[in-house]
Amino acid sequence: MSRRLAPIALAAALLAAGCGAAHTSASAGPSAAQAIPDHPLVVVDLNLDRGSGAWRAAEAVGARFPHWRRLVAQVHRSLDDTSGGMRYDRDIAPWLGSEAAVAVTGVNLADSAHPVDYVAFVAVTDRDRLESELRSHHGRRLTGYHGADQFRDTQDSTYAAVTKHALLLANTLPALHAAEDALRGAAPRLSDDPRYHAAMAQLRANSLVTAYADGSRLGQLLSLAGLAPTVPAAERAQLTRLATTLHAAGSLTASLGADAGGVRLTVNALPPPGGQAPATSARPDGPPALIGRVPTSAFAYLGAPGGLSPTSAGANAASLRAFRQVTGLSYTRDVAPLLSGAYAAYAAPGLPVSAALLLQPRNPAAATAAMGRVTTALTRLAPDVRVRPLPAGTGQELVIGGLPIEWRRLGDIIAVSNDPAAGRPQAGDLEASPAWRSLAAQAHVPASVGFLAYLDVHGLLGLMMPVPDPDAAHLGGLAAWTTSGPSGAHFEAYLQVRR
Repeated sequence: MSRRLAPIALAAALLAAGCGAAHTSASAGPSAAQAIPDHPLVVVDLNLDRGSGAWRAAEAVGARFPHWRRLVAQVHRSLDDTSGGMRYDRDIAPWLGSEAAVAVTGVNLADSAHPVDYVAFVAVTDRDRLESELRSHHGRRLTGYHGADQFRDTQDSTYAAVTKHALLLANTLPALHAAEDALRGAAPRLSDDPRYHAAMAQLRANSLVTAYADGSRLGQLLSLAGLAPTVPAAERAQLTRLATTLHAAGSLTASLGADAGGVRLTVNALPPPGGQAPATSARPDGPPALIGRVPTSAFAYLGAPGGLSPTSAGANAASLRAFRQVTGLSYTRDVAPLLSGAYAAYAAPGLPVSAALLLQPRNPAAATAAMGRVTTALTRLAPDVRVRPLPAGTGQELVIGGLPIEWRRLGDIIAVSNDPAAGRPQAGDLEASPAWRSLAAQAHVPASVGFLAYLDVHGLLGLMMPVPDPDAAHLGGLAAWTTSGPSGAHFEAYLQVRR
């Protein structure tokens, strides 16, 4: 395998992400944001500083798994074997700093050779050692540029520049020069953008990976792509909706990291100055939907406030017509009434499993009538399905493949379940579950949320595996939730790792 410039930087980031850079948190060099020209489309940044709090937390969590060190060693060997003969300890660690990043800086579909422009940044502690590596791995030295030594890959179009504290790479020479100008402060750069700093400030500290995307710019590109004459009308409408959503989302950020209890993923959308969050994320937060109707024993739950309007189908007119032709149902009359309010679903131990879908429509009478039309359509589509009224109360029993399922109206709730007790208020609901309470406390799940999902991984694996796997035994619960407010829309997911 030929050894080229780009694999050197890629191997540096991947290998260091697998075993950590050998440097402390102190660094006199520039940050990646100082080398990235302003207004990039997407930026992904890797923390390679093994002495940082982020790395210490991640290693402490990883060490709870008995086979963690073996896995890291296998990844290390695999990357060594596919990195053109390079070895991390010998060829990379001597010059590698504490940060690496890659950014997509532009798109030009008219340029078939370089439709996407990118730049990459890797922090450097030993410039001479790095340049020696570049020369030995077939990098041809070019004329310098403002104090930076430049190299070009002899087998492809990758360009590199080496400064005292940084390795820069790009797929075109102009893109490389733009990054060099940004790094030396001769051109606008990402680190000077107040919107970037405001968006990144919303992320939690101690992250291993962070990402930033300019939603407004991405939305503009999608809008232009939708104008292409070769794009079908249906796809053009979808592109337009996506472009509008991205533009309204403004700045998008994400981070991945660990704390003492587990691993966290965060995604934020910050509207542009003077803008508002997308309407789909502007609903007010509140207590988890219908959680008081979910039994303590539930090992899985998801709920959301709902509130779809009769016209918010989220699909184009052609799709709705096809849906009606196949099912005989109208979205406006037969589906929207059911999804007009809060909804939740859960699963709990049973024979085989107790599962339920709970709906709290705005107009229970209209939703009840819609349920009757849905079951009638189901019997047309699947003649072997048997339906009969419940002996007491409002609802029906369906027998599908020998399995009885019923839907029942309980005041303003419609419950669809294989458990006749589903939908009734619980003496002890999910919030009283020790597993949920432990997870919610460690993950810092807020009291008011939009969407909330929960899975008791530890409990579920206990039901499935009589002899627990030594690694899986350390998995606790998984929670994912959304919140929204003046600062934008937020999504978090947390995987609990038990000691």
